[in-house]
Amino acid sequence: MSEKEKKKLLSKLQPIFDSLYNVEENGIPIVTHFQTLPLRTGTDYYKIIKKPLSLHAVGRSIKKLKYSNAQEFINDLALISWNARYYNLPGSDVYRHAQLLTDFINDYAIVKLRNEKAIPNAASLTYPYLGDLPDEREQDGLVSYNSNQQSPVATANASPMPFQENSPIVRQEGYNISATPQLEAQEVAPLAAAAAAGRGGAAPLTSEQLLANTTATASAAVAAALAVNGQSPASPYSRQSSFTTPKNKQAKTSNIHVETGIRRGRPPIIDKPFESRIKFILKGFKKLKDDHDRPLIKHFDRLPDSKVYTDYYLVIKNPMSLNEIRVKVRSRKYTDVDQFINDLDLMFANFQEYFQRDPYSEEFTDYQQFKKEANTIVQNELNKTDKEVLLATSSSSDGVLRYPLESLEINGYSYKIGDWVLMKNPADLEKPIVGQIFRIWSTEDGKRYCNMCWYYRPEQTCHGVDRIFFQNEVCKTGQYRDHFVDDIIGPCYVLFLTRYQKGDLPEGVIPSSAPWFICEFRYNENTHVFNRIRTWKACLPDEVREDPEQPLIPLSENRKLIKYESPIKNTLDPNLRIGDPIPDATPGTATSPPLQGSVYLTAPIPNDDLGQYTTSPNTVHLPEHDDVKNNRRAFLFTPISQLKGGGGSTNAVYATTPGLPHGTPNHEPARNIPSLNVDTSKPTRLASLTPSAVENTFNKPKPQEEKPQLPTSYKLLQEQIQENQAKKLKEQQLLQFQQQQQQKQQQEQQQQQQLQQQQQQQHQRQQQQQQQQQQKQQQQQQQALRRSNASAAVVASARGGGIINPTPNNFVPTTTNYHVSASAHSTLHTGGALAYGVDADLGDVGRLVNKRQRLNPEGVLVDDVIFYRAPPIQITGSRIITNLGVELGHSAKYLAWKLKNGK
Repeated sequence: MSEKEKKKLLSKLQPIFDSLYNVEENGIPIVTHFQTLPLRTGTDYYKIIKKPLSLHAVGRSIKKLKYSNAQEFINDLALISWNARYYNLPGSDVYRHAQLLTDFINDYAIVKLRNEKAIPNAASLTYPYLGDLPDEREQDGLVSYNSNQQSPVATANASPMPFQENSPIVRQEGYNISATPQLEAQEVAPLAAAAAAGRGGAAPLTSEQLLANTTATASAAVAAALAVNGQSPASPYSRQSSFTTPKNKQAKTSNIHVETGIRRGRPPIIDKPFESRIKFILKGFKKLKDDHDRPLIKHFDRLPDSKVYTDYYLVIKNPMSLNEIRVKVRSRKYTDVDQFINDLDLMFANFQEYFQRDPYSEEFTDYQQFKKEANTIVQNELNKTDKEVLLATSSSSDGVLRYPLESLEINGYSYKIGDWVLMKNPADLEKPIVGQIFRIWSTEDGKRYCNMCWYYRPEQTCHGVDRIFFQNEVCKTGQYRDHFVDDIIGPCYVLFLTRYQKGDLPEGVIPSSAPWFICEFRYNENTHVFNRIRTWKACLPDEVREDPEQPLIPLSENRKLIKYESPIKNTLDPNLRIGDPIPDATPGTATSPPLQGSVYLTAPIPNDDLGQYTTSPNTVHLPEHDDVKNNRRAFLFTPISQLKGGGGSTNAVYATTPGLPHGTPNHEPARNIPSLNVDTSKPTRLASLTPSAVENTFNKPKPQEEKPQLPTSYKLLQEQIQENQAKKLKEQQLLQFQQQQQQKQQQEQQQQQQLQQQQQQQHQRQQQQQQQQQQKQQQQQQQALRRSNASAAVVASARGGGIINPTPNNFVPTTTNYHVSASAHSTLHTGGALAYGVDADLGDVGRLVNKRQRLNPEGVLVDDVIFYRAPPIQITGSRIITNLGVELGHSAKYLAWKLKNGK
């Protein structure tokens, strides 16, 4: 870009940059926190923020003509906002002003620059994506279980449309909760005033006047963000002046004690499967882009601006955007996925009804593409099993399934989210940890856990030696700790100061042996600053924020607010002076609050109207109420004006309801808790209660929301999903049928193969039978031949008087060779003949065997059984059986002998 073009760009950027200095909130310029960077000493800011940038540097870049295009200018402003929101706590002044800076960029700077025709590529200006913020990841439900975040300026692919947080939560770094570096208002305000004066001295504009193009919903969201915060802007009671508040002794991140347990800056995300599905669907929406790499949800993220679409709210009776849906998700308004899909249908139907008048517009084109993509994302998430969803949301990817629980039953008491409990304190058994339950879950091994926000007692904090407290006061911290549910001692109750001023708790709210406490301040462990809680609901879990407040018995007169000196005032080091470093608290165990806090010297604050110190106005000593035992003087504080509206309280007279609040015993009467370790000499009730004053009770049922009527031309997501599922089912059935056909063909082929094998086997058997038959015929022929030969030999012998030996046929024996084996009762002779001696005991059997007579040495004839070849296989009469199983009959010699002897 040439020098001339850069100067031309400068003339367009400078007025927008100057306008930023006119944006105020409650009379405070939002540039107060962004004009310069924090000091490098005493902070972890530069360890966490990798690309620090200030408005001073941006202004210098404009004047030095360093910007070659308008997108670079937008990117730098967005980086300042991103850094502030990443480092600081949601709900803090800095975080809230960073959100206003983001609105300024989106709704004023980008819009104005896009209308400048002289700026190249002005129409393509967009708000850059610099990475997910911790609160955005929490709202998506995909934050890691340990909540240990690093700070890349660009980490993962996601949409540049951040979710807005409606509750202040404390962010935890990878090693500890960090302090919030804030420049003093006294130091930066003159800079802003000088800048405004140097730019013509224009009168400061409010955010509403400047952001003319801000949508009605965006303005409402900003207003809600201003209302739902835990401390007033530039609170005079925070003692953040360098004169009144000493700097911390060691500006380190882990300045309390070493933690070995699970310590959080926010409660963990333990969602039900359907809630995780919804969050995954919203996460998928954020990643959708069009062909020009623009987010598809651009027109759906918030409701249309009534100044741009003047008749939108006349045509659309039930407006709905993703912002309203996200609010419902955060506050857990949905009880199933169907309710969520109904709201998506309403949003799409509204868009179709209004923008279909121009089907070629960018809005309608985005609508068509977004709905198509949304349908796919929703269907994919619905197809997952509950176990797959739980594994996907398993916080630290450790594979551990965590199942959210609705309630707990411990030692006869029922607890649920939002209940106040006393937890075992391993560092001091006499002082149980006061806390509120934020999450309850169990694991697959059956163990049950809860996450609770800790509330510190005065003696566990570091404070000015002249600070005064209520007798039973506690302070909310930013610590959210995981505990085994077995460590719960019993119920307790924490009452916001504003409500304590208006009435008493009815009997039965908590057991008579359980303590109750008063809370007025948040306590920051890093800066040791007490910030007054302006909105009590912001301190409660999302699940119970919209629940009706516990009804009180109204007071007939104003309550006397009696406070006492610090319980650890005697531990003040006499050598300390105003402005010296704050002494560190005495650490407890890894799973307990500090064993003891510390005190230090502070200068009086003459304009403190909250009665925080012995030197505060309208605070007087009441000797008759002094705690002599503990050497604590009592002071009566009379407010300058009656507090109104704090913590959601009103001037209405409440009637009690039958349903008791959080921490209620599930049986009556309330029973004592032996291990409670509380001083029973103190009153267990707020005042003397009259049961008759709380007898009239009733609960009004919540009206059911009527489902809005959608245009008949609109096709519901559910219908599309059902159609897609039916189509998919048909495809699956067709595929299954094809697979069955293939299996059937394979089975038929196998059967044919088996049949062929059987046929082959049968053919082989037939061949074997034929061979056997042939062999049998041959044997029969041989036997017949031998018999004929034998007969011929006998006849010839009879005629000629001699023995004629038959000529044997030539053959090879194929059966067992009996000529080489002998019976145990015979002797094998040379030539294969076996001779057996005649046994007189043969009896009648003797006539069935072949015998031969011979003369023994004494000259006596004796009979020998003779076999010419081997013992017969089968003896049939007096016949000889050969090895081949052929019957040879009697021998020729034997037959001749028989004929000769006439036998």
